[in-house]
Amino acid sequence: MNTTELTFKELELQVDYQYFAGEEMQWTLPNGDPGHPGSPPDVEIEEIRVMDVEGDFYNIDLYHFFSEIGLLDELKQLIIDKNND
Repeated sequence: MNTTELTFKELELQVDYQYFAGEEMQWTLPNGDPGHPGSPPDVEIEEIRVMDVEGDFYNIDLYHFFSEIGLLDELKQLIIDKNND
């Protein structure tokens, strides 16, 4: 599991996640068999915490809140971009 701190929509967040680098496309396997199309990188978010006014992170998981308001994909992309830098 990885943990990162980042700013998202003016919120200071701490996110626990699993990062999957993805695979490059491979036309053929070493034995000559057809290859595979590859896959893009992906992130599985496990927990999201927000910083309070004193600079500490609340021990409350906001994953379901971010999921309900439709921001998980945007947050995942931000983490993927951060891992590819």
